[in-house]
Amino acid sequence: MRQQTLHAKLCLALGYLAFAFAATPTHADVVDLTSGARRSSGRPGALVIKAEGGSAYAPFGYLGGAISYLNEGALLELEAGAGAGFPGVQAGLSVRKLFGEVGEFFLFELSVAGNSKVSRGTNPLDPTKGTHVWTNLGIGFEHRAGLFSLGLSGGASFLSFSQTPAAYVHGGIGLAF
Repeated sequence: MRQQTLHAKLCLALGYLAFAFAATPTHADVVDLTSGARRSSGRPGALVIKAEGGSAYAPFGYLGGAISYLNEGALLELEAGAGAGFPGVQAGLSVRKLFGEVGEFFLFELSVAGNSKVSRGTNPLDPTKGTHVWTNLGIGFEHRAGLFSLGLSGGASFLSFSQTPAAYVHGGIGLAF
């Protein structure tokens, strides 16, 4: 019971952290008045389809895909995807806060993921029961400019039963619309 309370407090703290990153001020777009044209070559694509690969606790499985939406004003990115969890399907949802100049970003990531068949964590009091859902908190880098996107991130995965986090890493390459 104590571990469930600890997990609930951790999820609440991670939610507050994600809200704090989302509440940062927006950035204005720069317009070059000398040429009269808006810069378009370095702008990140708002919608990107990605091929993803990662470790056991990656939000989109060992091999999978994701769709990514970037709010350019807040530099807040939302990703949803699924992939092979070997066995089963692994699916996840990520919220990323990007920091940096146009095209080159440092990021903080918060995600929730799960596997349909493989229990990634077991209950030490009852080994026959486990959890198929976990949360990830990580950092990384993303190049998102023009038509292409390339990213890599990693961090810690938190399970409801284990008080020792597991590591995860995932990366992807994508095309913008």
